[in-house]
Amino acid sequence: MGLEPTHGGITIRCLNHLATLAMTLSSIASENTIRQLLTMKSQSLMVGGIAIAGLGIAMALTNPSQSDYEDYAQTQLADHLKENVCPEISQNLGEFLQRQCTSLVDSSRPQLQQLIRQNTIRQNYLVFSMYRTQLGFAPIMPTYNFVTIAGFSGFFIYEAEEN
Repeated sequence: MGLEPTHGGITIRCLNHLATLAMTLSSIASENTIRQLLTMKSQSLMVGGIAIAGLGIAMALTNPSQSDYEDYAQTQLADHLKENVCPEISQNLGEFLQRQCTSLVDSSRPQLQQLIRQNTIRQNYLVFSMYRTQLGFAPIMPTYNFVTIAGFSGFFIYEAEEN
């Protein structure tokens, strides 16, 4: 009914040509879609690569120096001594010695920084650094081991041990 060959099968041949044309157009559309997807994917990879490279450059430029670490560690150590060690002295020996202890810590900051400099090993990984510091003040006092991660102009004490 409607698809019977008429005029020697001309209708069927026309439909075959239309089907072939539709398949060709569909194939071209699929190829264009695939090209567009590949282009988008490569653009996304390029943007991601640029972002990662930018982050790496930013981290390298903001990686704190050894002297920055020494300033940071000296401040942390002085604060720890004033907040924890000096009050213990006052409990045992009186308030006068606590004030003397605090004053002594403040006046000895350059010596603390020198002590930190002599007892610190820096591992520089370009985009961040790792500082390992081992401090011992006297044979009868414990030693302290610190591992500090530095990056983006800041410091994070990763590990602190008292031995």
